[in-house]
Amino acid sequence: MTILSVEPGSWRQKATVALVLGLLCWVDLLLMSALHVEGGADIDTINFGLSAFRFDLTQHQPHPPGYLGYVLWLKFLHLVLPGLGPLAIAEWGSRLCGMLTIPASYWACRRLTDPSHPWRPLWAAALAATHPIMIKYGSDGQSHAAEALCTLLLFGACVVIARRSTYARRMLFVVAFAAAGSVRPNIPLLSVPMLLWVLWRRPRGEWLLALVLGTITTLLWAVPLVLLSGGWTIYQRATTALLTDFFGASYSVFGARAGWTMVATNVNLALVSGLVACIPLLAWSRGEGAWRRVFWGTVAINVLFYATFYCAESGYLIGVASLACLTPAAWPVLLRRALRLRIGMAIATGPLFFFLAPAYVPSVTSAGLELPSFSHAVAADSFQGAFRRLVCEAAGGQASLALSNHPRLAPHRSVPLLCPNVIFATWFGGLKFNPQVDSLIVASDQGQVALPTGIPLESGSGVDHRLARPVERIMVAPDASRGFIEMIARQASCPRLWEAERTLGEDRVLVWPARCFSRLQIGKNALLLTPRKEASP
Repeated sequence: MTILSVEPGSWRQKATVALVLGLLCWVDLLLMSALHVEGGADIDTINFGLSAFRFDLTQHQPHPPGYLGYVLWLKFLHLVLPGLGPLAIAEWGSRLCGMLTIPASYWACRRLTDPSHPWRPLWAAALAATHPIMIKYGSDGQSHAAEALCTLLLFGACVVIARRSTYARRMLFVVAFAAAGSVRPNIPLLSVPMLLWVLWRRPRGEWLLALVLGTITTLLWAVPLVLLSGGWTIYQRATTALLTDFFGASYSVFGARAGWTMVATNVNLALVSGLVACIPLLAWSRGEGAWRRVFWGTVAINVLFYATFYCAESGYLIGVASLACLTPAAWPVLLRRALRLRIGMAIATGPLFFFLAPAYVPSVTSAGLELPSFSHAVAADSFQGAFRRLVCEAAGGQASLALSNHPRLAPHRSVPLLCPNVIFATWFGGLKFNPQVDSLIVASDQGQVALPTGIPLESGSGVDHRLARPVERIMVAPDASRGFIEMIARQASCPRLWEAERTLGEDRVLVWPARCFSRLQIGKNALLLTPRKEASP
Protein backbone atom coordinates (compact mmCIF):
# COMPACT_ATOMS: atom_id res chain seq x y z
CA MET A 1 0.00 0.00 0.00
CA THR A 2 1.47 3.36 -1.04
CA ILE A 3 1.15 6.83 0.37
CA LEU A 4 -1.10 7.78 -2.53
CA SER A 5 -3.62 5.07 -1.64
CA VAL A 6 -3.98 6.16 1.99
CA GLU A 7 -6.42 8.78 3.18
CA PRO A 8 -7.42 10.49 -0.07
CA GLY A 9 -7.16 14.24 0.35
CA SER A 10 -4.72 14.04 3.29
CA TRP A 11 -1.78 16.40 3.56
CA ARG A 12 0.65 13.54 2.87
CA GLN A 13 -1.11 12.73 -0.37
CA LYS A 14 -1.25 16.38 -1.43
CA ALA A 15 2.43 16.86 -0.61
CA THR A 16 3.38 13.77 -2.61
CA VAL A 17 1.31 14.88 -5.59
CA ALA A 18 2.88 18.35 -5.46
CA LEU A 19 6.35 16.80 -5.30
CA VAL A 20 5.72 14.51 -8.27
CA LEU A 21 4.24 17.35 -10.34
CA GLY A 22 7.22 19.54 -9.48
CA LEU A 23 9.65 16.83 -10.57
CA LEU A 24 7.75 16.31 -13.82
CA CYS A 25 7.85 20.05 -14.53
CA TRP A 26 11.61 20.03 -13.90
CA VAL A 27 12.14 17.09 -16.24
CA ASP A 28 9.98 18.78 -18.86
CA LEU A 29 12.00 21.99 -18.58
CA LEU A 30 15.24 20.06 -19.03
CA LEU A 31 13.91 18.32 -22.13
CA MET A 32 12.59 21.57 -23.61
CA SER A 33 15.86 23.39 -22.90
CA ALA A 34 17.77 20.62 -24.68
CA LEU A 35 15.88 21.51 -27.87
CA HIS A 36 17.07 25.12 -27.91
CA VAL A 37 17.87 26.28 -31.45
CA GLU A 38 20.12 29.33 -31.53
CA GLY A 39 18.54 31.98 -33.69
CA GLY A 40 15.02 30.58 -33.28
CA ALA A 41 13.54 27.22 -34.22
CA ASP A 42 10.98 28.82 -36.55
CA ILE A 43 10.30 32.17 -38.18
CA ASP A 44 7.26 32.47 -35.90
CA THR A 45 9.56 32.18 -32.88
CA ILE A 46 11.34 35.31 -34.05
CA ASN A 47 8.08 37.06 -34.90
CA PHE A 48 6.53 36.35 -31.50
CA GLY A 49 9.67 37.49 -29.71
CA LEU A 50 9.75 40.77 -31.63
CA SER A 51 6.03 41.31 -30.97
CA ALA A 52 6.79 41.52 -27.24
CA PHE A 53 8.81 44.65 -28.02
CA ARG A 54 6.62 46.11 -30.78
CA PHE A 55 3.30 44.84 -32.11
CA ASP A 56 3.08 45.22 -35.90
CA LEU A 57 0.98 42.80 -37.93
CA THR A 58 2.28 44.26 -41.21
CA GLN A 59 5.77 43.12 -40.20
CA HIS A 60 4.42 39.76 -39.00
CA GLN A 61 5.07 40.71 -35.36
CA PRO A 62 3.16 38.45 -34.88
CA HIS A 63 1.99 36.97 -38.16
CA PRO A 64 -1.72 37.06 -39.11
CA PRO A 65 -4.37 36.40 -37.97
CA GLY A 66 -2.83 37.88 -34.82
CA TYR A 67 -2.57 36.45 -31.31
CA LEU A 68 -3.30 39.40 -29.06
CA GLY A 69 -3.79 37.38 -25.87
CA TYR A 70 -0.54 35.50 -26.35
CA VAL A 71 1.34 38.67 -27.26
CA LEU A 72 0.11 40.25 -24.00
CA TRP A 73 1.54 37.24 -22.17
CA LEU A 74 4.91 37.81 -23.88
CA LYS A 75 4.76 41.53 -23.10
CA PHE A 76 4.17 40.65 -19.45
CA LEU A 77 7.29 38.47 -19.49
CA HIS A 78 9.23 41.30 -21.13
CA LEU A 79 8.04 43.65 -18.37
CA VAL A 80 9.07 41.21 -15.63
CA LEU A 81 12.32 40.14 -17.34
CA PRO A 82 13.49 43.25 -19.25
CA GLY A 83 16.99 41.86 -19.72
CA LEU A 84 15.86 39.08 -22.05
CA GLY A 85 16.04 39.57 -25.81
CA PRO A 86 13.26 38.76 -28.29
CA LEU A 87 14.26 35.13 -28.85
CA ALA A 88 14.63 34.41 -25.13
CA ILE A 89 11.25 36.00 -24.39
CA ALA A 90 9.57 33.83 -27.04
CA GLU A 91 11.23 30.65 -25.81
CA TRP A 92 10.45 31.25 -22.15
CA GLY A 93 6.87 32.14 -23.04
CA SER A 94 6.33 28.74 -24.61
CA ARG A 95 8.39 26.87 -21.99
CA LEU A 96 6.31 28.23 -19.13
CA CYS A 97 3.10 27.32 -20.97
CA GLY A 98 4.55 23.87 -21.65
CA MET A 99 5.34 23.37 -17.97
CA LEU A 100 1.86 24.52 -16.97
CA THR A 101 0.29 21.83 -19.16
CA ILE A 102 1.57 19.26 -16.66
CA PRO A 103 -0.51 20.42 -13.66
CA ALA A 104 -3.33 21.23 -16.11
CA SER A 105 -3.30 17.60 -17.32
CA TYR A 106 -3.39 16.42 -13.71
CA TRP A 107 -6.29 18.74 -12.90
CA ALA A 108 -8.34 17.84 -15.98
CA CYS A 109 -7.80 14.10 -15.49
CA ARG A 110 -8.70 14.35 -11.80
CA ARG A 111 -12.04 15.87 -12.78
CA LEU A 112 -12.72 12.67 -14.74
CA THR A 113 -11.52 10.04 -12.27
CA ASP A 114 -12.45 8.76 -8.85
CA PRO A 115 -10.61 10.68 -6.07
CA SER A 116 -9.56 7.33 -4.61
CA HIS A 117 -7.22 6.87 -7.62
CA PRO A 118 -4.94 9.95 -7.47
CA TRP A 119 -2.18 8.07 -9.29
CA ARG A 120 -4.14 8.10 -12.55
CA PRO A 121 -4.08 11.90 -12.90
CA LEU A 122 -0.36 11.71 -12.15
CA TRP A 123 0.05 9.33 -15.08
CA ALA A 124 -1.75 11.91 -17.23
CA ALA A 125 0.75 14.53 -16.05
CA ALA A 126 3.62 12.15 -16.85
CA LEU A 127 2.27 11.59 -20.35
CA ALA A 128 2.11 15.36 -20.88
CA ALA A 129 5.69 15.78 -19.64
CA THR A 130 7.06 13.17 -22.06
CA HIS A 131 4.85 13.61 -25.12
CA PRO A 132 7.05 14.41 -28.16
CA ILE A 133 4.76 17.14 -29.52
CA MET A 134 4.30 18.74 -26.10
CA ILE A 135 8.08 18.83 -25.56
CA LYS A 136 8.94 20.05 -29.05
CA TYR A 137 6.41 22.87 -29.11
CA GLY A 138 6.92 23.78 -25.50
CA SER A 139 10.49 24.59 -26.45
CA ASP A 140 10.30 26.36 -29.80
CA GLY A 141 8.89 29.76 -28.84
CA GLN A 142 5.60 29.57 -30.73
CA SER A 143 2.07 29.69 -29.29
CA HIS A 144 1.25 25.98 -29.64
CA ALA A 145 2.03 25.20 -25.98
CA ALA A 146 -0.45 27.88 -24.95
CA GLU A 147 -3.05 26.16 -27.15
CA ALA A 148 -2.43 22.87 -25.33
CA LEU A 149 -2.85 24.62 -21.99
CA CYS A 150 -6.09 26.32 -23.04
CA THR A 151 -7.49 23.08 -24.49
CA LEU A 152 -6.86 21.18 -21.25
CA LEU A 153 -8.35 23.92 -19.09
CA LEU A 154 -11.44 24.22 -21.28
CA PHE A 155 -11.96 20.46 -21.33
CA GLY A 156 -11.57 20.16 -17.57
CA ALA A 157 -13.91 23.10 -17.04
CA CYS A 158 -16.64 21.65 -19.25
CA VAL A 159 -16.41 18.35 -17.33
CA VAL A 160 -16.89 20.20 -14.03
CA ILE A 161 -19.83 22.16 -15.41
CA ALA A 162 -21.47 19.09 -16.90
CA ARG A 163 -21.45 17.42 -13.47
CA ARG A 164 -22.36 20.45 -11.35
CA SER A 165 -23.98 22.76 -13.83
CA THR A 166 -25.23 26.20 -12.86
CA TYR A 167 -26.34 29.11 -14.98
CA ALA A 168 -23.41 31.29 -13.86
CA ARG A 169 -20.85 28.56 -14.56
CA ARG A 170 -22.17 27.99 -18.04
CA MET A 171 -21.98 31.68 -18.89
CA LEU A 172 -18.47 31.95 -17.43
CA PHE A 173 -17.44 29.03 -19.61
CA VAL A 174 -18.80 30.82 -22.69
CA VAL A 175 -16.71 33.89 -21.80
CA ALA A 176 -13.56 31.79 -21.27
CA PHE A 177 -14.26 29.88 -24.48
CA ALA A 178 -14.45 33.09 -26.52
CA ALA A 179 -11.44 34.65 -24.76
CA ALA A 180 -9.31 31.62 -25.69
CA GLY A 181 -9.53 32.82 -29.29
CA SER A 182 -7.20 35.69 -28.39
CA VAL A 183 -4.46 33.14 -27.64
CA ARG A 184 -4.95 31.22 -30.88
CA PRO A 185 -8.06 31.94 -32.98
CA ASN A 186 -8.48 28.27 -33.88
CA ILE A 187 -9.04 27.16 -30.26
CA PRO A 188 -12.79 27.97 -30.09
CA LEU A 189 -13.36 26.67 -33.62
CA LEU A 190 -11.78 23.29 -32.91
CA SER A 191 -13.24 22.97 -29.39
CA VAL A 192 -16.89 23.37 -30.41
CA PRO A 193 -17.90 19.94 -28.98
CA MET A 194 -17.04 21.24 -25.51
CA LEU A 195 -19.32 24.25 -25.90
CA LEU A 196 -22.14 22.10 -27.27
CA TRP A 197 -21.83 19.76 -24.29
CA VAL A 198 -22.10 22.63 -21.81
CA LEU A 199 -25.17 24.13 -23.51
CA TRP A 200 -26.86 20.89 -24.62
CA ARG A 201 -30.61 20.74 -23.91
CA ARG A 202 -30.65 24.25 -22.50
CA PRO A 203 -33.47 26.68 -23.37
CA ARG A 204 -33.17 28.78 -26.52
CA GLY A 205 -32.96 31.91 -24.40
CA GLU A 206 -29.78 30.63 -22.78
CA TRP A 207 -28.29 29.83 -26.19
CA LEU A 208 -29.09 33.37 -27.28
CA LEU A 209 -27.45 34.86 -24.19
CA ALA A 210 -24.42 32.64 -24.73
CA LEU A 211 -24.19 33.93 -28.30
CA VAL A 212 -24.34 37.54 -27.10
CA LEU A 213 -21.74 37.00 -24.36
CA GLY A 214 -19.45 35.12 -26.72
CA THR A 215 -19.73 37.84 -29.36
CA ILE A 216 -19.01 40.62 -26.86
CA THR A 217 -16.01 38.76 -25.44
CA THR A 218 -14.64 38.13 -28.92
CA LEU A 219 -15.07 41.78 -29.86
CA LEU A 220 -13.19 42.82 -26.72
CA TRP A 221 -10.01 41.29 -28.13
CA ALA A 222 -10.75 41.35 -31.87
CA VAL A 223 -11.44 45.10 -32.11
CA PRO A 224 -8.17 46.12 -30.39
CA LEU A 225 -6.36 43.60 -32.59
CA VAL A 226 -7.71 45.18 -35.76
CA LEU A 227 -7.05 48.72 -34.51
CA LEU A 228 -3.49 47.90 -33.49
CA SER A 229 -2.97 46.43 -36.96
CA GLY A 230 -3.82 49.75 -38.59
CA GLY A 231 -7.53 49.26 -39.27
CA TRP A 232 -9.74 46.70 -40.93
CA THR A 233 -8.41 47.20 -44.48
CA ILE A 234 -4.78 46.59 -43.53
CA TYR A 235 -5.70 43.70 -41.24
CA GLN A 236 -7.72 42.05 -44.01
CA ARG A 237 -4.95 42.53 -46.58
CA ALA A 238 -2.27 41.10 -44.28
CA THR A 239 -4.41 38.11 -43.35
CA THR A 240 -5.50 37.41 -46.91
CA ALA A 241 -1.96 37.64 -48.31
CA LEU A 242 -0.58 35.05 -45.88
CA LEU A 243 -3.42 32.69 -44.99
CA THR A 244 -5.62 32.73 -48.09
CA ASP A 245 -3.47 33.62 -51.09
CA PHE A 246 -0.15 32.08 -50.01
CA PHE A 247 -0.99 29.01 -47.92
CA GLY A 248 -4.67 28.25 -48.38
CA ALA A 249 -4.71 28.61 -52.16
CA SER A 250 -1.75 26.23 -52.49
CA TYR A 251 -2.30 23.53 -49.85
CA SER A 252 -6.00 23.37 -48.99
CA VAL A 253 -8.26 20.95 -50.84
CA PHE A 254 -10.35 24.05 -51.56
CA GLY A 255 -7.35 26.07 -52.78
CA ALA A 256 -7.53 27.72 -56.18
CA ARG A 257 -3.99 26.58 -57.12
CA ALA A 258 -3.81 23.40 -55.05
CA GLY A 259 -2.36 20.53 -57.05
CA TRP A 260 -2.55 16.95 -55.89
CA THR A 261 1.09 16.97 -54.72
CA MET A 262 0.64 19.93 -52.38
CA VAL A 263 -2.71 18.68 -51.08
CA ALA A 264 -1.30 15.19 -50.52
CA THR A 265 1.69 16.63 -48.67
CA ASN A 266 -0.63 18.58 -46.39
CA VAL A 267 -2.86 15.55 -45.75
CA ASN A 268 0.16 13.34 -45.09
CA LEU A 269 1.60 15.78 -42.56
CA ALA A 270 -1.74 16.16 -40.78
CA LEU A 271 -2.23 12.39 -40.56
CA VAL A 272 1.35 11.66 -39.47
CA SER A 273 1.13 14.43 -36.88
CA GLY A 274 -2.23 13.10 -35.74
CA LEU A 275 -0.76 9.64 -35.23
CA VAL A 276 2.12 11.03 -33.17
CA ALA A 277 -0.32 13.15 -31.16
CA CYS A 278 -2.37 10.04 -30.37
CA ILE A 279 0.51 7.98 -28.95
CA PRO A 280 -1.03 7.91 -25.42
CA LEU A 281 -4.23 6.46 -26.91
CA LEU A 282 -2.41 3.13 -27.18
CA ALA A 283 -3.66 2.68 -23.61
CA TRP A 284 -7.24 3.80 -24.30
CA SER A 285 -9.99 1.64 -22.81
CA ARG A 286 -13.61 1.57 -23.93
CA GLY A 287 -16.29 2.66 -21.53
CA GLU A 288 -19.30 4.85 -20.94
CA GLY A 289 -19.50 8.59 -20.41
CA ALA A 290 -20.57 11.68 -22.30
CA TRP A 291 -17.08 13.14 -21.95
CA ARG A 292 -15.75 10.43 -24.26
CA ARG A 293 -17.98 11.61 -27.11
CA VAL A 294 -16.80 15.18 -26.56
CA PHE A 295 -13.21 13.94 -26.44
CA TRP A 296 -13.41 12.03 -29.72
CA GLY A 297 -15.44 14.77 -31.39
CA THR A 298 -12.74 17.33 -30.60
CA VAL A 299 -9.98 14.99 -31.80
CA ALA A 300 -11.81 14.28 -35.07
CA ILE A 301 -12.50 17.96 -35.78
CA ASN A 302 -8.84 18.86 -35.26
CA VAL A 303 -7.48 16.18 -37.58
CA LEU A 304 -10.12 16.79 -40.26
CA PHE A 305 -9.67 20.57 -40.18
CA TYR A 306 -5.89 20.52 -40.60
CA ALA A 307 -5.93 17.74 -43.20
CA THR A 308 -8.48 19.72 -45.21
CA PHE A 309 -7.11 23.24 -44.90
CA TYR A 310 -3.47 23.64 -43.91
CA CYS A 311 -0.99 21.92 -41.59
CA ALA A 312 2.51 23.39 -41.47
CA GLU A 313 3.91 21.25 -38.66
CA SER A 314 2.95 18.69 -36.04
CA GLY A 315 2.42 21.46 -33.48
CA TYR A 316 -0.89 22.20 -35.17
CA LEU A 317 -2.18 18.94 -33.63
CA ILE A 318 -1.08 19.84 -30.11
CA GLY A 319 -4.70 20.15 -29.01
CA VAL A 320 -5.12 16.46 -29.86
CA ALA A 321 -1.86 15.63 -28.07
CA SER A 322 -2.95 17.41 -24.90
CA LEU A 323 -6.30 15.62 -24.82
CA ALA A 324 -4.64 12.27 -25.53
CA CYS A 325 -2.67 12.70 -22.31
CA LEU A 326 -5.99 12.31 -20.44
CA THR A 327 -6.12 8.64 -21.48
CA PRO A 328 -5.68 7.41 -17.85
CA ALA A 329 -9.18 8.73 -17.14
CA ALA A 330 -10.51 6.05 -19.50
CA TRP A 331 -8.93 3.17 -17.58
CA PRO A 332 -11.33 0.86 -15.72
CA VAL A 333 -11.05 0.21 -11.98
CA LEU A 334 -9.49 -3.21 -12.56
CA LEU A 335 -6.67 -3.32 -15.10
CA ARG A 336 -6.44 -6.55 -17.05
CA ARG A 337 -3.10 -7.86 -18.22
CA ALA A 338 -3.63 -6.86 -21.86
CA LEU A 339 -4.44 -3.31 -20.82
CA ARG A 340 -1.43 -3.19 -18.52
CA LEU A 341 0.77 -4.10 -21.48
CA ARG A 342 -0.78 -1.36 -23.61
CA ILE A 343 -0.32 1.13 -20.77
CA GLY A 344 3.36 0.25 -20.64
CA MET A 345 3.62 0.69 -24.41
CA ALA A 346 1.89 4.08 -24.29
CA ILE A 347 4.11 5.35 -21.48
CA ALA A 348 7.32 4.14 -23.12
CA THR A 349 6.52 5.07 -26.73
CA GLY A 350 6.47 8.84 -26.18
CA PRO A 351 10.01 9.18 -24.79
CA LEU A 352 11.37 6.53 -27.17
CA PHE A 353 9.88 8.34 -30.16
CA PHE A 354 11.28 11.66 -28.96
CA PHE A 355 14.83 10.36 -28.59
CA LEU A 356 15.00 7.74 -31.37
CA ALA A 357 12.78 9.04 -34.19
CA PRO A 358 14.55 10.57 -37.21
CA ALA A 359 14.34 14.25 -38.07
CA TYR A 360 12.12 13.53 -41.08
CA VAL A 361 9.87 10.74 -42.27
CA PRO A 362 10.07 9.88 -46.01
CA SER A 363 7.17 11.03 -48.15
CA VAL A 364 6.32 10.31 -51.78
CA THR A 365 4.94 13.83 -52.15
CA SER A 366 7.77 15.86 -50.58
CA ALA A 367 11.40 15.74 -49.55
CA GLY A 368 10.33 14.65 -46.06
CA LEU A 369 7.89 15.45 -43.28
CA GLU A 370 9.30 16.98 -40.09
CA LEU A 371 8.94 14.96 -36.90
CA PRO A 372 8.86 16.30 -33.32
CA SER A 373 12.07 14.59 -32.32
CA PHE A 374 15.40 15.35 -30.71
CA SER A 375 17.06 14.56 -34.05
CA HIS A 376 15.06 17.28 -35.78
CA ALA A 377 16.07 19.88 -33.20
CA VAL A 378 19.74 18.91 -33.61
CA ALA A 379 19.44 19.07 -37.40
CA ALA A 380 17.74 22.48 -37.28
CA ASP A 381 20.30 23.90 -34.85
CA SER A 382 23.20 22.53 -36.90
CA PHE A 383 21.85 23.93 -40.17
CA GLN A 384 21.00 27.37 -38.81
CA GLY A 385 24.29 27.64 -36.96
CA ALA A 386 26.26 26.73 -40.08
CA PHE A 387 24.16 29.03 -42.27
CA ARG A 388 24.54 31.99 -39.93
CA ARG A 389 28.30 31.48 -39.51
CA LEU A 390 28.80 31.34 -43.27
CA VAL A 391 26.86 34.54 -43.91
CA CYS A 392 28.29 36.48 -40.98
CA GLU A 393 31.87 35.42 -41.75
CA ALA A 394 31.42 36.35 -45.41
CA ALA A 395 30.34 39.83 -44.31
CA GLY A 396 33.66 40.18 -42.51
CA GLY A 397 32.23 42.66 -40.02
CA GLN A 398 31.34 45.09 -42.81
CA ALA A 399 27.90 46.46 -43.62
CA SER A 400 26.47 43.94 -46.07
CA LEU A 401 23.34 42.93 -47.93
CA ALA A 402 22.59 39.19 -48.12
CA LEU A 403 20.16 37.85 -50.71
CA SER A 404 18.24 34.60 -51.18
CA ASN A 405 15.11 33.28 -52.83
CA HIS A 406 14.63 30.29 -50.53
CA PRO A 407 11.26 30.55 -48.72
CA ARG A 408 12.77 29.24 -45.47
CA LEU A 409 12.66 32.50 -43.52
CA ALA A 410 13.90 31.51 -40.05
CA PRO A 411 17.66 31.46 -40.80
CA HIS A 412 17.33 34.59 -42.95
CA ARG A 413 15.52 36.61 -40.28
CA SER A 414 17.86 35.47 -37.51
CA VAL A 415 21.01 36.68 -39.29
CA PRO A 416 20.40 40.45 -38.75
CA LEU A 417 19.40 39.84 -35.13
CA LEU A 418 22.69 38.06 -34.37
CA CYS A 419 24.85 39.91 -36.95
CA PRO A 420 23.48 43.49 -36.93
CA ASN A 421 25.83 44.59 -39.73
CA VAL A 422 23.93 42.38 -42.22
CA ILE A 423 20.67 43.25 -43.98
CA PHE A 424 18.92 40.17 -45.37
CA ALA A 425 16.53 40.34 -48.33
CA THR A 426 14.40 37.30 -49.19
CA TRP A 427 12.58 37.14 -52.51
CA PHE A 428 9.33 35.24 -52.76
CA GLY A 429 8.99 34.83 -56.50
CA GLY A 430 9.09 32.10 -59.10
CA LEU A 431 7.75 29.57 -56.59
CA LYS A 432 6.34 26.43 -58.19
CA PHE A 433 3.51 26.13 -55.68
CA ASN A 434 2.65 29.84 -55.89
CA PRO A 435 3.87 31.41 -59.16
CA GLN A 436 1.76 34.54 -58.72
CA VAL A 437 3.49 35.92 -55.64
CA ASP A 438 6.27 38.49 -56.12
CA SER A 439 7.26 39.94 -52.78
CA LEU A 440 10.60 41.03 -51.34
CA ILE A 441 11.12 41.06 -47.56
CA VAL A 442 14.08 43.17 -46.41
CA ALA A 443 15.04 42.49 -42.79
CA SER A 444 17.51 44.26 -40.51
CA ASP A 445 18.11 44.39 -36.78
CA GLN A 446 15.68 47.33 -36.67
CA GLY A 447 12.74 45.56 -38.34
CA GLN A 448 11.68 44.57 -41.81
CA VAL A 449 10.12 46.11 -44.91
CA ALA A 450 7.90 44.20 -47.32
CA LEU A 451 7.90 45.21 -50.98
CA PRO A 452 6.02 46.32 -52.94
CA THR A 453 3.01 47.14 -50.73
CA GLY A 454 4.28 47.01 -47.16
CA ILE A 455 2.34 43.76 -46.58
CA PRO A 456 4.50 40.59 -46.61
CA LEU A 457 3.69 38.24 -49.50
CA GLU A 458 1.24 40.70 -51.08
CA SER A 459 1.96 41.28 -54.77
CA GLY A 460 1.52 44.56 -56.61
CA SER A 461 3.24 46.97 -58.97
CA GLY A 462 7.00 46.96 -58.52
CA VAL A 463 8.69 49.70 -56.49
CA ASP A 464 12.21 51.03 -55.96
CA HIS A 465 13.36 50.87 -52.35
CA ARG A 466 16.50 52.53 -51.03
CA LEU A 467 18.22 50.67 -48.23
CA ALA A 468 18.18 52.43 -44.88
CA ARG A 469 21.97 52.42 -44.69
CA PRO A 470 24.86 52.02 -47.14
CA VAL A 471 26.46 48.63 -47.59
CA GLU A 472 29.92 47.54 -48.68
CA ARG A 473 29.23 43.98 -49.79
CA ILE A 474 26.51 42.14 -51.67
CA MET A 475 26.25 38.46 -50.78
CA VAL A 476 24.15 35.63 -52.18
CA ALA A 477 23.32 33.16 -49.42
CA PRO A 478 24.17 29.45 -49.83
CA ASP A 479 20.51 28.37 -50.00
CA ALA A 480 19.73 30.50 -53.07
CA SER A 481 18.79 28.72 -56.28
CA ARG A 482 21.11 28.63 -59.29
CA GLY A 483 18.70 30.74 -61.31
CA PHE A 484 18.63 33.41 -58.60
CA ILE A 485 22.44 33.49 -58.46
CA GLU A 486 22.58 34.00 -62.22
CA MET A 487 20.00 36.81 -62.00
CA ILE A 488 22.16 38.68 -59.49
CA ALA A 489 25.43 37.95 -61.32
CA ARG A 490 24.08 39.39 -64.60
CA GLN A 491 23.52 42.75 -62.89
CA ALA A 492 27.07 43.06 -61.54
CA SER A 493 29.39 45.46 -63.36
CA CYS A 494 32.53 43.88 -61.91
CA PRO A 495 33.71 40.39 -60.92
CA ARG A 496 32.97 38.70 -57.64
CA LEU A 497 35.30 39.43 -54.76
CA TRP A 498 35.49 35.81 -53.65
CA GLU A 499 33.61 32.72 -52.64
CA ALA A 500 33.46 31.64 -49.03
CA GLU A 501 35.87 28.79 -48.39
CA ARG A 502 33.43 27.05 -46.06
CA THR A 503 30.37 25.47 -47.60
CA LEU A 504 26.85 24.50 -46.60
CA GLY A 505 26.62 21.12 -48.27
CA GLU A 506 27.87 21.92 -51.77
CA ASP A 507 26.84 25.59 -51.66
CA ARG A 508 28.90 28.67 -50.82
CA VAL A 509 28.31 32.33 -50.04
CA LEU A 510 29.12 34.46 -53.10
CA VAL A 511 30.40 37.99 -52.46
CA TRP A 512 30.56 41.11 -54.68
CA PRO A 513 31.68 44.65 -53.86
CA ALA A 514 28.63 46.85 -53.45
CA ARG A 515 30.11 49.27 -56.01
CA CYS A 516 29.31 46.65 -58.67
CA PHE A 517 25.62 47.54 -58.33
CA SER A 518 23.80 50.83 -58.43
CA ARG A 519 20.53 48.97 -58.09
CA LEU A 520 19.41 45.38 -57.75
CA GLN A 521 16.37 44.34 -59.75
CA ILE A 522 14.76 41.38 -57.98
CA GLY A 523 11.54 40.37 -59.63
CA LYS A 524 9.30 43.40 -59.99
CA ASN A 525 11.03 45.29 -57.19
CA ALA A 526 14.41 46.99 -57.04
CA LEU A 527 16.80 47.78 -54.20
CA LEU A 528 18.70 51.06 -54.57
CA LEU A 529 22.18 51.01 -53.03
CA THR A 530 24.38 53.71 -51.62
CA PRO A 531 27.70 51.82 -51.61
CA ARG A 532 30.85 52.81 -49.81
CA LYS A 533 34.32 52.21 -51.17
CA GLU A 534 34.98 48.48 -50.90
CA ALA A 535 37.60 47.45 -48.42
CA SER A 536 39.99 44.68 -49.44
CA PRO A 537 38.75 41.24 -48.43
